[in-house]
Amino acid sequence: MYGAIINDMAIRHELPPPIVAAVILQESGGNTGAIRYEPVFFDMYVKDKRRSDLAGWVPDMNSTPSLWTEKIGRSHSWGLMQVMGDTARWCGRLVPRSQDPLDPARYFTALCMPEIGIDIGCRVLAFYLAKESTGDTDTRMRRALSRYNSGTPNSLRGLAYAAKVLAHVSSRRYLKMME
Repeated sequence: MYGAIINDMAIRHELPPPIVAAVILQESGGNTGAIRYEPVFFDMYVKDKRRSDLAGWVPDMNSTPSLWTEKIGRSHSWGLMQVMGDTARWCGRLVPRSQDPLDPARYFTALCMPEIGIDIGCRVLAFYLAKESTGDTDTRMRRALSRYNSGTPNSLRGLAYAAKVLAHVSSRRYLKMME
């Protein structure tokens, strides 16, 4: 399905391609249009923020998208790797390169484009992996996957997620994403 893009982005971000493919399988099942609203994230991290409190690029006061649309978009996970909109803005990869209202980077739907979504997802996973400096390779990857899912390295939910991703690798189910 996305083998060439997965290989390119995984290598660019120094990640094992089977892990990236397994994350895609777990997160979206290979559906590029997968979108999920995260109401708890919205309530905890976005709802009451002012424009100046939001991380990364924020649309101008009278531009597209509006601040409310921006907040809602930040509270969704998008695309193959289900990258949170807020994370994409924070890591600086979903930033318009011009004032052109048609620039795809202005809109969260760009995360549904495989090249963009996989690139940003890999960037985030690599960032979390770099934060894990102790333990063997497997332990570091489990903690990074836990952070990718839950924001923390040792949450029960995050570690259960990591176990599912790694099970996709060991069973070779991830290969259907590599076709």
